[in-house]
Amino acid sequence: MVSYIKRLQHSEFYKQMDDLIRVGLRRYQDKFGKNQAAEGKPDYADAFTDSMIFRWDSQIGKGPESSYMQDVTGAKRKHLMVKKSDAETSFYYMGTCDIISAVGDKKMDNNGKMKDITKVTMKMHQPVREDLLKYLESNLLDEEGKAV
Repeated sequence: MVSYIKRLQHSEFYKQMDDLIRVGLRRYQDKFGKNQAAEGKPDYADAFTDSMIFRWDSQIGKGPESSYMQDVTGAKRKHLMVKKSDAETSFYYMGTCDIISAVGDKKMDNNGKMKDITKVTMKMHQPVREDLLKYLESNLLDEEGKAV
């Protein structure tokens, strides 16, 4: 059995280990670095609180009075489609719902400026299946191994 120290003496092995360590440190800095709040992507609170209630934060810049939110809240039939994360391309049809509240709020954008958003609470017409809720709430890893 070759010892770890002997393997490190081989330049290719050393280079690969060095690369792994650097990637790990970069990932740590990206996830836990001090500047993350100022330059990271905004945190959205999109989630089911139970099988009937879905809470959604609109995109930054889409306050309750925006034409976009007026279209959303004014639609006769509201169908909810969600995806687990930005990394996914597939949407899941959850069913029809009613908006029970749409309240203006502020959220910091990528440049550190406070912008209008709308916090929306929806009530489903039919409960969402438990297995689908568990899947949507479970952690997924993106291509780089980060939790999304």
